[in-house]
Amino acid sequence: MVCFTVWIEPLRGYKFKVFKHEPGRTNSLSGMLISSLFKDRSGSLWIGCEEFLDKFDPVSETFTHYRIDANTAHGEMAPVTHISQDYLGMLWLSTSNGLFQFNASAGEVNHFGRDPNDLSSLGDNDIQSTGEDRAGRFWVTTSQNLEEFDRRTGRVKRHIVLGESGVGLWFHEDHPGVFWIIYGSDGQIATFDRNANKLIHYKLEGGNGLGNRINRAYAMLEDQQGTMWFGTGAGLLKFDREHRRFVSYSHRPYDPNSLSGNRVMALFQDRGGIIWTGMHEVKPNFFVTKPLPFENLAHESNNPDCVNPGLVGAVYEDRDEVLWVSVDRRLKRIDRKTGQCSIFHPADGSEVLSIIEDGPNAIWLGNAGPGLLRYDRKTGILKGYAFAQHALSEAAESSVKRDQFGRGEPIVETKMLGKKSCASAHLARASRLAQQ
Repeated sequence: MVCFTVWIEPLRGYKFKVFKHEPGRTNSLSGMLISSLFKDRSGSLWIGCEEFLDKFDPVSETFTHYRIDANTAHGEMAPVTHISQDYLGMLWLSTSNGLFQFNASAGEVNHFGRDPNDLSSLGDNDIQSTGEDRAGRFWVTTSQNLEEFDRRTGRVKRHIVLGESGVGLWFHEDHPGVFWIIYGSDGQIATFDRNANKLIHYKLEGGNGLGNRINRAYAMLEDQQGTMWFGTGAGLLKFDREHRRFVSYSHRPYDPNSLSGNRVMALFQDRGGIIWTGMHEVKPNFFVTKPLPFENLAHESNNPDCVNPGLVGAVYEDRDEVLWVSVDRRLKRIDRKTGQCSIFHPADGSEVLSIIEDGPNAIWLGNAGPGLLRYDRKTGILKGYAFAQHALSEAAESSVKRDQFGRGEPIVETKMLGKKSCASAHLARASRLAQQ
């Protein structure tokens, strides 16, 4: 995986417009602290502020305020920190003073909280997140519990006690139906078997500067291919489903293509399939999940016949999908089907500058050997054509090409080194003259 570090700057052609609370203007943003953003299925944007839930009108660029009485018993404000929407279109608002159900069409708000005398009430009032699974079951996470909540009765059907969560309690049902959880003060990763009511824990190794400290998970993401990614205190983890293990990506000081830091706090995949990582005190990184459409042919150091770093003079693919590469006065052939590399020794010592195919058997090499070399792949016969002119003795470079549309017979172009001389002839005629 290759990671790229970026610094987000204003994009050319785009401008940022700031919306803020303006005293005296009732349709401005209701507060300054934005704790959550959510776009519902109708496309409406909802903003969780200090005391209100705001709805943004993109046409008039104004805000409608819905009061959420979520203040705690001590009079402290409890802003909406997470918003979800169920299949009925209801919005569910998570606060530190309980769970709120909001009917946007009617403007109605219902509150659900902890009742010490009712075991079927929520486990505590510090609601972290909510959401539906594919079976239509509604789940609520608190600071300590994962709970299955009956929206019709307002009662909890199932309590799963997970302990105090220091990084938040988050869940996600992936495409195959696995129910993932990040929970606990140590940010542990687990899956939850909803039928057996059983947690399956995954142990995360430390390292990468953590010493004996626990590797804590902060974020998770399922990408467009269904792969699960986790941001942790020791880098990025990818879950290998086949072998049921985590593959780790971390910062390596001497590798500019590695992560720029190890504390990955947030993960997001954009429409183009690029995954972005929010880091701790370093610039964001991004990477692609699919392999780059480039193949490096310079890393087979155990095969001397393969392409090594050097000056490449020409590249050509013939009809058999064999790649001809001229590099550092040697001509190498790479079979694209098998990956096998070999050296075309008749061109050794020549700086081949052009290559072209002529019919099913012939390959022409410009500037090879005496100037121009014809190789018959069927018979293995090599034939050279040298430039000769009585008045000149300078060395010549030859190149071969077709017309601009790739039609007709190959053309030889010869250029004198030191003096410019343009001489071109059809290869068919050159072949007949050479055979006389």
